[in-house]
Amino acid sequence: FTALGYLGDAGDLSVLEEFCRVLRPGGWLVIETLHRDALARRYESLGVDMLPDAAYLVEERSFDLAGGVMEATHTLLVPGKEADSRSFRMRVYTATELIGMVERAGFVDVSFFGDLQGAPLSLESRLTLVARKPL
Repeated sequence: FTALGYLGDAGDLSVLEEFCRVLRPGGWLVIETLHRDALARRYESLGVDMLPDAAYLVEERSFDLAGGVMEATHTLLVPGKEADSRSFRMRVYTATELIGMVERAGFVDVSFFGDLQGAPLSLESRLTLVARKPL
């Protein structure tokens, strides 16, 4: 799904700065993630997935398009057991926001694609960002 967005803008920038610090000069960063525009296009406030043994995973979501923030609660329903719920908040970046953040973290030669094979970014695709640590 994604590894960025759970720490807020400042926390995510710190993670990217640490990636830049530990990469060898000329090393490459590759991030494959969800982007805000794709999420906005296919957003649904409720998802239900059937799991083995007659269990269900219910996901209730809200999405602030202007702020790019999704809040969700996942509830696991297993017959004969008490429901187990977990909530999280995630910042979902636009391509432009993510490029700016990666550049602020110290990376150069930033480009983006719609997948790991180099397809163009689209409203239906995920976002693959490639950037290099300066020499």
